[in-house]
Amino acid sequence: MELKKTLKALKKIQKEPCVSILLSTHRTHPDNAQDPINLKNLVAQAEERMLTEYEKRHVWPVMERINAAVATIDHNRNLEGMALFANPDMAEVVQLPVAVTDRVVLDRNFATRDLMRALQSSAHYYVLTLSGNLSRLIEGYRSDVVEEFGSTNGFPIENRFYNTHADQRSNTHAEANLMREFFNRLDKLVQQIHAQEPLPVILAGDDRTVDYFMEVADRKDMYIGRISGSPDGCKAHELTGKAYAEIERLRNERQLSALEDIRKAQGAGKLLDDVGDIYRAAQEGRADTLYVETGYYQPATVIDNVVSLKDDQKEPGVLDDIIDEIAEITMKFGGHVVFLPEGSLAKYRKVCLSTRF
Repeated sequence: MELKKTLKALKKIQKEPCVSILLSTHRTHPDNAQDPINLKNLVAQAEERMLTEYEKRHVWPVMERINAAVATIDHNRNLEGMALFANPDMAEVVQLPVAVTDRVVLDRNFATRDLMRALQSSAHYYVLTLSGNLSRLIEGYRSDVVEEFGSTNGFPIENRFYNTHADQRSNTHAEANLMREFFNRLDKLVQQIHAQEPLPVILAGDDRTVDYFMEVADRKDMYIGRISGSPDGCKAHELTGKAYAEIERLRNERQLSALEDIRKAQGAGKLLDDVGDIYRAAQEGRADTLYVETGYYQPATVIDNVVSLKDDQKEPGVLDDIIDEIAEITMKFGGHVVFLPEGSLAKYRKVCLSTRF
């Protein structure tokens, strides 16, 4: 299931106990040999905590779901992180293209902040080459090639419209129409692959050709950046190297923009950096954008809408992560959540909120 749809479905579930098991994993051997052992330890931790907080008759159905889900996992297909969500009625394993902090979370709903963060991550992507000759599709992770798509997926695809109408290429308008017709079919083919594994797409081609393609693209939000210049003759690893550099540029640009938005909100008196104040503003529907450092988790209790921060999430009545709770509430009322690198929000105590009013 597409990550965005999975997140939406999980957010609707409210039933105790909801167990979230988050695990940092590895793509390749021998590193991934340790993953099933680490997962087993976290599952044991989840069972121990549930037996402490719930009666056995509430625990066994959840453990049955967890153990059945664990048995289906192929650790040779691991990514950077994994989430296992379970309650008495269901269990779901989600592979994540981002590293996570190993932890077990018990609550009345699932801990989904790492899914939100994964949706903002673009380290895993496609490169689509655009030219008057052939178009190729390459799956990349960071600067590495994961796969270059072949004939079973319809690639590489020749621009027959362009190459079989040489007489029309002298006419600029006719040439543009031929390119658009080809790109319309190409866009539909990429959408089919994107539906199976929805990753952002970097376009590689000269600016004029990329502009033609974007004019006809149905899902413009799929295409997040571009590599300028002719891709013809470029090897796959050359393209992924350039694509990852573009992704890093875009990520830095978004981070600088986020920090500038924070400064503007502070100047306008619309910025909160106390967790208690942030929680209440979110509950009141005043949250516009929650900014949080990656890796910041904060146990807390909430009594009569008053937040008290705690050091140990295992204490009775303690929420494992109040930040995840705030993120859920923020999104429920139409707000946004932005994750920033560790250390970037030090002056705001690792989390802050811009309010609507």
